Amino acid sequence: ASYRFLSWNDDNTDNPRTIVVDGDSTFIASFRALYTISVIANNDEGGLVSGSGIYDEGAEVVITATPNVGYCFIEWNDASTDTLRTITVTSDSTFVADFSATAYRTVDTTVTSYITIDDHTFYASGMFSYVKPSELGCDTIVSLNLRILDEPKSCNISPNPAKSMISISSENY
Repeated sequence: ASYRFLSWNDDNTDNPRTIVVDGDSTFIASFRALYTISVIANNDEGGLVSGSGIYDEGAEVVITATPNVGYCFIEWNDASTDTLRTITVTSDSTFVADFSATAYRTVDTTVTSYITIDDHTFYASGMFSYVKPSELGCDTIVSLNLRILDEPKSCNISPNPAKSMISISSENY
């Protein structure tokens, strides 16, 4: 850390300071630690970040991550997913914004459902989200792992990405 001069013990803030010696005197200088906050993007095409600088210890600093068109902000290197956040300066620190053109994210809850098509029952489970950027932000594509309960067959899901409705097709049905 580096340090910034604050004042003398008599609240004088002159630095340098000229004094007249007319007896015993004690002068104590007060300093405050300065820390460097570095805010960077994992790639230059993904987006813009702000908040880098040299700050007093204890300062509250706003850092931001703004994705470019075609990219999504995923998270900071400390796992925070807030694009705009306030940090308290306690040491030299580096914050890396993870921008991605595509990213997989696991859904915390397992969803299970049964779909019956032409007397064949499909079991759908293991749903996950695939995040895809668009001009309006990130779209979520739902992908399903499917198996036919009465006999194994391969299936196609379309459209993908899908907003609200999907079509399930197979060569055998």
